[in-house]
Amino acid sequence: MMRMLQRILPLLLLSVAVAMLSACTFTIAPAPVATATPDAAVDASPTATPSPAAAEPSPTTTDTPPPPTSTPTSTPMLPPTLIPTATPTPVPAPTAQRVRFAPGATAATVTGSVGMNEIDTYVLNARAGQSMEVMVDAPSGNVGLAVYGPTGVLKSVGAGSAAYWQTLLPADGDYYVDVVSTLGAFDKPYTVTFSIVTPGPATSPSETIRVRFDAGATSTTLNGSVGMNERIRYVLGAAGGQVMTVNVDAPDGNVALEISGPTGMLKPVNAGDPLAWQGVLPANGDYNVDVVSVLGAFDKPYTITFSIVTPSSGEPTQTIRVSFDPGATSATLSGSVGMNGRIRYLLGAGGGQLMTVMLASADSNVGIEVRGPNGLIKDVGMGDRAMWQGILPVNGDYAVDVVSLLGAFDKAYTVTFTITTP
Repeated sequence: MMRMLQRILPLLLLSVAVAMLSACTFTIAPAPVATATPDAAVDASPTATPSPAAAEPSPTTTDTPPPPTSTPTSTPMLPPTLIPTATPTPVPAPTAQRVRFAPGATAATVTGSVGMNEIDTYVLNARAGQSMEVMVDAPSGNVGLAVYGPTGVLKSVGAGSAAYWQTLLPADGDYYVDVVSTLGAFDKPYTVTFSIVTPGPATSPSETIRVRFDAGATSTTLNGSVGMNERIRYVLGAAGGQVMTVNVDAPDGNVALEISGPTGMLKPVNAGDPLAWQGVLPANGDYNVDVVSVLGAFDKPYTITFSIVTPSSGEPTQTIRVSFDPGATSATLSGSVGMNGRIRYLLGAGGGQLMTVMLASADSNVGIEVRGPNGLIKDVGMGDRAMWQGILPVNGDYAVDVVSLLGAFDKAYTVTFTITTP
């Protein structure tokens, strides 16, 4: 009985404990479930422990730690860096130097120096229609000019004369003049002269000169100089029908000729015209030849040559008989005809033959005149001055004259004669 109570009592106590626990509201987190590894079978028989003497020592191994494994470090990707482009240091624009004229003056001179790749800039105010002239004197020679104004570029460095420029201004406003170093690394000293004037050639001469030829001469040469707005007048007496020739040599070029006579104007002033004139005078009397300054404030030296001749009277100054080589049908001769000259060539030919005459000359003021047994065939002023061709009317001598038409100088020529039977 006692043995039974001993077995039941623990069960009762366990039941009471379970009931008490059920009455309490606990939330017990479930313990993690471990996966049980099946236990190896345990041998119940005692295990014999070997004696120490019989135990064979096992080798001692030193555990070598594994080499450290490098963990790759992730490098953050940086945005691309823009490398700035080197910007050249800007060259400061040249400062313009204002040019001012003294009261009443029309010109001013400034000195300066330009080094390698340098530019000196000057600015002047002017009006449309005025004439501006710029002249640079630089011993080295390696300087140029550029000019620009309200309407744009008027002269680039490489255009025209490097160190000189002149024109009539197109508009009111400021005009800039650059003095530019064109070659060489050394400083180049210079002097620049500016001139601004209002054109208006004088209508009355500032000087009058009577031209006289030496005894027996038909030409003369004089030297002169014409300044700003000036007019130099030369007066020559001549006869109607005479030929006057005038030639002017002016290095500056900004001069013109005006010629008038008893009957009025023969040649008006036109800037840029060739400085030469030639014509047959219409009447007896005095003739005025004016050398006129048309642009620029500076004096313009010149040389002027006058020639007055009386045209040929028709008599030859030389006569030459033309002979052909045996079997030839043509011959070429060279010659020169001077002032009022007439060179006559004689050729024998038969009626019905064809004669051709060809004249070649660098001077256009020569011509040919043809005569035959019956009289004049071709006048020097009729048709082409340098060529004639025709069927000869009769047998006999034919005269071909090479004639100086205008001008006092010798005129070289070549003349070819051809005679054939059609």
